[in-house]
Amino acid sequence: MKKGILPVLILGGVLLGEKAFAQFSLSGQYRPRTELRDGFKTPATKGQEVASFTEQRTRLIATYKMPKIETKFSIQDVRIWGEVGTINKSDNLFSVHEAFAVYKTDSLGKSRFIIGRQELNYDDQRVLGSLDWAAQARSFDALKYAYKHSDSTWEFHSIISFNQDGTIAEPSKLQNSKTGTGGNNYNGGVSGSFNQPLPKTSLYLWYNTKLKKGKRGDISFISMMEGYQETPTMVSPLYTFGVTPTLKLGKVRIHAAGYYQAGKTRDSIGISGFLAHLEATYEGSAFKPTIGFDLLSGDDKKTTDKIEGFNPLHGTHHKFYGHMDYFYVGNGHNGGVNGLSGGLLDLYAKTIVPVGKSKLAADLHFFMSPTDVVNPADAAKHLSSFLGTEIDLIWSKQLIENVGLSVGYSQMFHTESMSAIKGKLTADPADTSKTIDNTTFYQGWAWIMINFTPKFL
Repeated sequence: MKKGILPVLILGGVLLGEKAFAQFSLSGQYRPRTELRDGFKTPATKGQEVASFTEQRTRLIATYKMPKIETKFSIQDVRIWGEVGTINKSDNLFSVHEAFAVYKTDSLGKSRFIIGRQELNYDDQRVLGSLDWAAQARSFDALKYAYKHSDSTWEFHSIISFNQDGTIAEPSKLQNSKTGTGGNNYNGGVSGSFNQPLPKTSLYLWYNTKLKKGKRGDISFISMMEGYQETPTMVSPLYTFGVTPTLKLGKVRIHAAGYYQAGKTRDSIGISGFLAHLEATYEGSAFKPTIGFDLLSGDDKKTTDKIEGFNPLHGTHHKFYGHMDYFYVGNGHNGGVNGLSGGLLDLYAKTIVPVGKSKLAADLHFFMSPTDVVNPADAAKHLSSFLGTEIDLIWSKQLIENVGLSVGYSQMFHTESMSAIKGKLTADPADTSKTIDNTTFYQGWAWIMINFTPKFL
């Protein structure tokens, strides 16, 4: 099946004729990444071996454009080298990443409907993004209506998504503790964010307007409603409201974001969380120095009737909270009722250093906990709120057209408080007034990635 796709698409384009063929494009992507992990996502313990593997994404992307209609199909194969035998007949690594059609309701294409599986990228992808760093990335089954004003000074999007009940057992690696392996799955899916499954229904509204026609920046507003259905007659809503302004003040760019979250969990526990972000970048220099902070509220361990931790939902979290993915990337850090919502205060500084025709990006993060870090040897005592420091370095270069190379290295200098929130600091059995930290001092991560993006047609 896979071998026959490319010839069929090419033949189809030829048969459409020269005029139609000019509107048909066929491109691809081959992106292998080799990683060495020694303390990635959580501190490594003494005696733990370094993990080494190569993961690759292979995509074939076909688009076709007409005056009133557009279509896009993106199929991908995501695999780790060696996981499939050399004479294997088939595997479950092939999937559809995007498959949607666009219907333009006016001649200029300012008003349009997009229906099908599609990426959703909004603002800086803090709560809704395509997660392109991950080999599999992220896409949604949705109906979207988009309208852009004739002078492009403002834009509005409305998105509706509905996840059908699952009636076929999913592979074990996709199972969620709160969904069954068969029968009706009222939650709408098993690939959850945080420790909740995908919502049964979703409604997103987004509005963006330019300030001084973009000369002074812009501001966006987003409203997200997600319904988690426990039974056919009960839906637990989660509401997220956000504003994202960007201001241009001479050579300084100010970017901010504020979000508030409310509603109830699937277990009818109240939710009240927030996210605050602010950063400033000096764009008058090639180094583009940046300073900023992110504050995500954490769950108060003293309360059991409410979750105060903010859930960043479907954001591209690898982009924000350190590249070693210690926070909000499918892993927890010391929440109360919700084990993944301990909260985070991230103070950071970033810069870009031009190196000939390449560049080196350097980030420095200082992580702190906005909630109490409990001493596992004595729950009445608290540890320091300082969690650690992370350094991220990425060197990248465009080798030739459609071929890019990136090399990265990150190191985490963690404290015993980080070990505690990651469950690596325990009470000493011989003396329960003392703690034992079996993590190593060195926590590092290195990777190299090459990205081929050929244009076939």
